[in-house]
Amino acid sequence: YTSSRVLTIENGSLPPNVITPNNDQANQTFVAPNLNSRLEIYNRWGKPVYTNDSYQNEWGPDVPNGVYFYMLTSPQGTRCK
Repeated sequence: YTSSRVLTIENGSLPPNVITPNNDQANQTFVAPNLNSRLEIYNRWGKPVYTNDSYQNEWGPDVPNGVYFYMLTSPQGTRCK
């Protein structure tokens, strides 16, 4: 059984696919399209490394280089990963 669903991001922007916290004012933090959403971030092995129930675009500046995956859940329950 396979299922798919189209997800429309409310403000028309997607989270960045790269974060470069190098003080150049671009992609310094993970920017979520809906503030106050639940954000869960996992490392490449699936271990949770960050969780926040009311995310305010603050994750990223102090994390080690690597590959991360996220699950963003809006207050209405819509998920984006």
